[in-house]
Amino acid sequence: MRSDYSELSAFATIGALLEHQHGVGGDGVWADPEVFTRMEGDEAWGTVFHWQREARHGQRIIVVETIHSWRGGLYSVFLVDEALSPQSFSQNYRDAARAGFRQPADGPPILLPVVYQSSWATPTILRDKRSGDLWLLEQGEYDFWQPEWHVHVIDAEGFSMLCRVIFNPDGSLGVDRMPPAVRRFARLADDTLGPGRYDGTLQTTQRIRNQVSLSWTILAERPWALTDMPRNSREEVDAGLTAWAEGTRGTPGRIRKRRSR
Repeated sequence: MRSDYSELSAFATIGALLEHQHGVGGDGVWADPEVFTRMEGDEAWGTVFHWQREARHGQRIIVVETIHSWRGGLYSVFLVDEALSPQSFSQNYRDAARAGFRQPADGPPILLPVVYQSSWATPTILRDKRSGDLWLLEQGEYDFWQPEWHVHVIDAEGFSMLCRVIFNPDGSLGVDRMPPAVRRFARLADDTLGPGRYDGTLQTTQRIRNQVSLSWTILAERPWALTDMPRNSREEVDAGLTAWAEGTRGTPGRIRKRRSR
């Protein structure tokens, strides 16, 4: 890892939308039009290319977004020679995808992503205001904890990792770092979801649990990142908890006790 950058003075040029529009017509990322141009890729593959307009140090970043389904898009980040044309890159991408993003055992090497090989995670690219070099923030795929971040830089020396940002080095979840009263509330709130035995292949209940667990971790480590507006009002939540408590044996007293605190 590099250690010659002491300060991150940057602004976002491409990043995930907060509205979660993944997979809707290739709009899963927002890109600064002065830095990236949006190109339709191969229609058969459902790809969109976010093409860096001006190459730096003889190289160009290309973010490939593959429209997958209602679940979102898949992302790959390539670093290519500035002379490579969009038409040639499209063929190179198809070759890499057919090979499962692995170099063949024999034959000529193929162009592979530098990070994110068809990942659900959305890349974030930053630009250093002093040097103009681009930084790539590899955030990892979210599940039920905050994944570590890898910060890469693309400069005259090539593509290299500057540092790693680890949010839970001891492996604990965010709710484990909350005060006892909050942990008790979290357990009680989790009870409202039920076991989810009959969710089928989509595993709706487990998906909610994963998102809640991730939210607790973000609340513990990066509370300023919780910017989404709640889907339900306080009145709706109270009404739902009351209905659940009245239909669950032994629970109303616990609900009233929590409300009185």
